[in-house]
Amino acid sequence: AACGLQDYPAAAEHLSTALGSGSLMLTEKSRALCLPVIAILQAGQGETERAVEAMALACTHPISATDWMEHWPLIEETRGALETELGAECFSAAWERGSGRDLLALTGASSTGQAQT
Repeated sequence: AACGLQDYPAAAEHLSTALGSGSLMLTEKSRALCLPVIAILQAGQGETERAVEAMALACTHPISATDWMEHWPLIEETRGALETELGAECFSAAWERGSGRDLLALTGASSTGQAQT
């Protein structure tokens, strides 16, 4: 709900709680479910290429449950805005990079606020 209200600080706090304590114990599925929120938060913070990478991993990771994302308009709105802002070529390159990202590395870096590589 916080993402939809553009309350990014609250959304980040919820995400940090979800990925925070005992994050190594989180299942791969739990981490994959956090990816769309990570993407929306990064987009809201102006980290457009990282947002595309997180969204790509959310949509392409073998364990991701994508059905529910198709019913959340904010996902498509964010994706469209990112593609418009970055342009098709840059968006495609970021999508390609994101599709190959490591789930643990991406969700671990996001939960601790560390820079992603």
